[in-house]
Amino acid sequence: MLGRAAIVHRGSGVRMQRRSVPIVGSIVCMAKEKATITVDREKLSEARSMLGARSASAAIDVALSELIRRHRLRNDLKAYTRTPPTAEESSLAYFPQDWDDLVDDTDWDAEWPEDR
Repeated sequence: MLGRAAIVHRGSGVRMQRRSVPIVGSIVCMAKEKATITVDREKLSEARSMLGARSASAAIDVALSELIRRHRLRNDLKAYTRTPPTAEESSLAYFPQDWDDLVDDTDWDAEWPEDR
């Protein structure tokens, strides 16, 4: 788990742990398929514990969602590396940045107290 874990309750009664993989998939009300599978009990138990998943199905759903997300990310990275940056894009890396326009008087701890 990354960082602190805090239980967050969503409107539909869905529980998530902040800074962790969601216990439910990102698609709500999606048709599901019942399947019989064979899994390593120790791996399943560890995954359920890590995720706080109430069932094997919930843990497997998260695992499949994460597998799909990572596969898509790898494909995106491959696509980006196939097209090298133009000379103009590369020159932007050497352009001095002016960060002064990002300075403001916002008290972010007051804006987001639950993150403390």
